[in-house]
Amino acid sequence: MIYEYASAAANNGSGLEGLGDATLWWNLSASFSLLAGRYIPIVALLLLADSMSRKQSVPATAGTLRTDTGLFTGVTAGVILILGALTFFPVLALGPVAEAFQIARGIG
Repeated sequence: MIYEYASAAANNGSGLEGLGDATLWWNLSASFSLLAGRYIPIVALLLLADSMSRKQSVPATAGTLRTDTGLFTGVTAGVILILGALTFFPVLALGPVAEAFQIARGIG
């Protein structure tokens, strides 16, 4: 039943078809789950944007990292590259890299 509601909220089209959900209860409750899965995140982001728009500007100090410098661009690009590498490293380690080690050792 949890998968049915999670599927409805994500609208991924993989509802649990063995459930026999062609009843009024399942249709209405899954519809509520779909609407909640759509509009709660939208409303939360709008509230966050409103909160951020109301913040007062803070004067720059010696500890402020300005966003219009090469340092900020470099740090941001470095973080993105490191996270991307860490995301794909397990796949590479289990696939092509492991196969290359096996071939080099003469196992494969």
